[in-house]
Amino acid sequence: MNLPVDGSPSKSPPQRKPLRVAMVTRRYWPLASGSGTIMAHLAAGLLVEGVRCTIITPRWNPSWPQSMTHGAATVVRLPISSYRTWRDMRYGWTLSTFLRRHADEFNLIYVSELKHEAAAASAAGQRLGWPVVLRAENSGFTGDCHWQLNAPLGRRIKQHCGRAAALLASSPIVHRELIAAGFPRERIHLVPSGIPALEESAAEDRAAYRAAFAEADTSLALPKEAALVVFIGRLTEDKGLPDLLRAWSLVTRGRPHARLWLVGEGPEQQRLADLTASLGISDSVVLPGVFDAPQDILRAADLFVYPVLEAGTALAPLEAMAAGVPVVASDIPDNRHMLADGRCGVLVPPEDPTALASAIARLLDSREAAQELSRAAQSRVREEFSLEAMVRHHAELFRQLVA
Repeated sequence: MNLPVDGSPSKSPPQRKPLRVAMVTRRYWPLASGSGTIMAHLAAGLLVEGVRCTIITPRWNPSWPQSMTHGAATVVRLPISSYRTWRDMRYGWTLSTFLRRHADEFNLIYVSELKHEAAAASAAGQRLGWPVVLRAENSGFTGDCHWQLNAPLGRRIKQHCGRAAALLASSPIVHRELIAAGFPRERIHLVPSGIPALEESAAEDRAAYRAAFAEADTSLALPKEAALVVFIGRLTEDKGLPDLLRAWSLVTRGRPHARLWLVGEGPEQQRLADLTASLGISDSVVLPGVFDAPQDILRAADLFVYPVLEAGTALAPLEAMAAGVPVVASDIPDNRHMLADGRCGVLVPPEDPTALASAIARLLDSREAAQELSRAAQSRVREEFSLEAMVRHHAELFRQLVA
């Protein structure tokens, strides 16, 4: 034992308690999900900070393994009921039971969305003495605050969420909604979504990616020098994709070789395929499904379009901005913030196919205008939406709460 000059035992420096975080998300790989992608990026970044994360998510497909390693995190899939009526309540109970049984493996719970999982995690955290951090992902009619006001048990779930140690808002709009909903202002933190840095593709890189897609799937083969416009996301009703298809029918009148890829999966897929056929644009539109690496799609693209009616965890347009792909998006609050009021992309009125077609055509026809927007967008992503900043904010908050 080392003794100081006065002969008393010296005190060892306090040891930082290792952080072990249970990260709960409704959708995760191989399902396409902005919130799931954020969790994956965050888990990898936090590991560098000395924080170990376990992703906890439903086992939507019985053939999926119950436990696996994905990237930097262990993924645990919990059973979920096949009966839709009881699914959410049953999953909340299963999640709470899992957390109690593994009480010695975690010291903080982090949950995406303020819904059933958040209520179950908040209750479990209270019993176990763990801080619970909830992340509100979406705004407007598809947002968490609106859901709590209208869903069965939504107001009761809101009471549980109000006991969380911290609530994170993914955008200033979500931040304002949480305050307006009555959540404690001092516990609300604005932490924008962050993405890894991407490099802009050179022309030769774009050609190489296009050739690779064509080799993998002949439906993705492009005419020489064809303009490629892409949408990446869930094919759901709130994405404004029927408006995009109607706009595309106008764009292709003077650009027969242009192509549109709607990349993703969802309940609207067949409806969109039927509308494509009825508009007579099947030759220029492809619905290729989901890709593990959507960044590869952006490497091949000339333009990214995001005509959503409600926004939230919008990683795909941020990734497009980071990759130097110009963006056309609907003029709604979250998109307006992301594109800096139109300084980093083109904003068009939602549900206006004519205005959308005009914006797409303008950027396809003016490479100079597209490049100017791309440069501004890349700078904004580096300054406002970096993964490093997001990881740092989470690590600091987690350590404060656990300490």
